Amino acid sequence: MTLHQTLERVIRLATTMPDPWAVILGVRGGDPTRFGHGGPTDGLPFRLDLTTDFWDTEPGDVRGIRTKTGVDDWATIWAWSWWEWADDGSSRPTGNGLLWLHTHLDWAISHYPSLGEFEEELAYVLRALEHVHGLDPVQTDRTCPGCGGQLQHQVTEEGLTDTYDCPGCGSQYTTEGLELMSISAALTAHELVSQNQAAELLGISRFTISSWIRRGQLEAHGTGKRIYLDEARELAA
Repeated sequence: MTLHQTLERVIRLATTMPDPWAVILGVRGGDPTRFGHGGPTDGLPFRLDLTTDFWDTEPGDVRGIRTKTGVDDWATIWAWSWWEWADDGSSRPTGNGLLWLHTHLDWAISHYPSLGEFEEELAYVLRALEHVHGLDPVQTDRTCPGCGGQLQHQVTEEGLTDTYDCPGCGSQYTTEGLELMSISAALTAHELVSQNQAAELLGISRFTISSWIRRGQLEAHGTGKRIYLDEARELAA
C-alpha cells in the first residue's frame, strides 16, 4: 500500500469512526492541551479512559487517540508542522486535518524532512482505526518464506483479501506465489518446475529460458517442457 493509499484509507475509516462523546453526550472531547493539569476527571471513572483523547499521553501522541476527534487533532498537529516548514506564505491549515494533509502530501513527499516519522504514525493510526471497525487481520497457518513470521489475510470494507501479508517484513504473497517460494527453498535441489515458475523464481524472462532450450544449453522434459531449476539457476548466474 502506497503512502497515498494509506492516508486515503485512514480518511475513509476516520469518517465512520464512532465518537462516544458526540454520540452519548453531544459534546466534543476534552481539550488535550489540559493534560497534566488535574481536575474532576482524575482517575477517569466509568471507563472514560476509552472516550478521552490523550489523557495518558502528550497531546497529539498517536497512542492517546481514542476518538475521531483525537484523529483530527493528531492530523492537525502534522498539518501545522508541514505548513511551518514550508514557510511559503500560504494560508494556515484550516478545516479537516486529514484532508489538508492529503492535499499537501505530494509536497511533503518531496520536501518534508521527517516524512518517515509521519509515515510510521500514519500506519499506527490505520491499525487503530481498523481495530475499531473490526477489520483486524485474520491470522493464517502459513509462514513467511522471507522472515518466518505468521502470514495474515487483511480485512477490508469489501471483505477478506486473497493475498497473504507478513506484518514482520511487509511482504505480500498470492497463493501461487507462496507455492513458488516453497519451491525456491529448494533452488539448489534437482527439481523439475515449469518454465514460467523458473522465470519468476530466477527473475528472468520466459524468452531467455526458451533461448537456452533452443541452443541446447538447457533440456526440457516431458509434455509440459519442464526444466530442472538448479540447471536454469546455473545459467542465470
